[in-house]
Amino acid sequence: MTPKSIIDQETTIKEFLDRSRQLMRHPLTIATVVDYMTSNYRDQRVDGANVDSSGDMLLLEWGSARLLQTAEPIDFRGSQDSGTPTYTGEVTHFAITRQVHVDTGGPDDFDGNAISMYTCLTVPCRERLRATRNRDDIRIRTERHRR
Repeated sequence: MTPKSIIDQETTIKEFLDRSRQLMRHPLTIATVVDYMTSNYRDQRVDGANVDSSGDMLLLEWGSARLLQTAEPIDFRGSQDSGTPTYTGEVTHFAITRQVHVDTGGPDDFDGNAISMYTCLTVPCRERLRATRNRDDIRIRTERHRR
């Protein structure tokens, strides 16, 4: 797999947030989100993130939980105005995350520099997991990785 481009981490985050805002203007399905995230992962590499040492990964998760709810894509890194967080009731969710770590060689480098670009589709738990057409049920965010 040879990427079409190599870009810096901040550009990756900006493009992810911009594309997320575009995606939220239309009905989303799991297939749409997975296609976007996998094609982006296939075609772009982040400068300084070593794929062979888990510096650039795609992660899938699904299940039931109470999740942080945001009205629009948001970058939580150092954000002073992310509003009052609210949580959903118990929801069934499908999430895909691109986790990127640019190794700067410093101590505790992973915790300080890794980012997660996270997209999650949710439906109320009483319904089967399926693609949702309700834009209010969709959360897309970027944040620093925390252990």
